Amino acid sequence: MLDRARQEDGAVQFERAASLLREAAKSVREHVAQRERTLANLTATWEKSRDPKGQSVGGRDFVHIQDNTKNHEADWAPDLGYLVKASRELDLEGWAGRVEAAAEEFLRRNPRTERPWRPGPGGVDARD
Repeated sequence: MLDRARQEDGAVQFERAASLLREAAKSVREHVAQRERTLANLTATWEKSRDPKGQSVGGRDFVHIQDNTKNHEADWAPDLGYLVKASRELDLEGWAGRVEAAAEEFLRRNPRTERPWRPGPGGVDARD
């Protein structure tokens, strides 16, 4: 979608380019929502046969003794979130917001009507 947006910009199709940028941001937000639904489903499945990770249950305190021979990510996480930690650290939600803001700024700086580009005298853009 980003490559197509760049091509539309080069073809002076500003509305289409901005639409593709917004579509890319929407796609990323859908991916993030799916990731979180998958983690929630995985957690629910985990808790059918095991106690919630890292939590005390039924008056029994959770105690975890760190292994001194390895340092596994799951040992340091209070829940199953360690499974999606790398994806969360990408801050895809923030990226999507910045792409949408860029699309709006792009439209603000460019004409909203589609028209072919014509070089002006000395190669200057005739649109300005």
